[in-house]
Amino acid sequence: MVLLTTPSGNRLLAIYPDVPPQPAPADAPLTFALVITRYQGRYVLVYNPQRAVWEMPGGGLLPGEHPDAAARRELLEETGQHAARLRCLGLFKMRFVPEAREEYGALYAADIDTLEPFVPNEEAEQMALYDTPAAAGATLSPLTRTLIDWFVLRR
Repeated sequence: MVLLTTPSGNRLLAIYPDVPPQPAPADAPLTFALVITRYQGRYVLVYNPQRAVWEMPGGGLLPGEHPDAAARRELLEETGQHAARLRCLGLFKMRFVPEAREEYGALYAADIDTLEPFVPNEEAEQMALYDTPAAAGATLSPLTRTLIDWFVLRR
């Protein structure tokens, strides 16, 4: 079953709330981590100029890197922010095109206590705070919208 097809054709296949990232699933590799980040109750989103969307920070795991460490590193690299508290919300499975490869992502929730200055970088042109993800409007990544809905708003 496909839960979402992104504009690029990638497919969100399944969502697994409360499933830890380790041990990794056997049917596909766990290759990346995304972070739903909040500062004073507002969502921290970054604008990805390559995809032309607002999205949550995140990215690929380095060889041998634990998903928790990847989530903290990606948050810092893309936003300049340090996670005061970080917890895994669960896993989700994607099918990426055109290779039709399947991979898992780990989804984290992070709270930051101090908002550090944002420095534009290769992955994030801007950072903004939103009261709700929907406030980002039509340029909110469909994957970000869906994952926040499943892991945060439905609970």
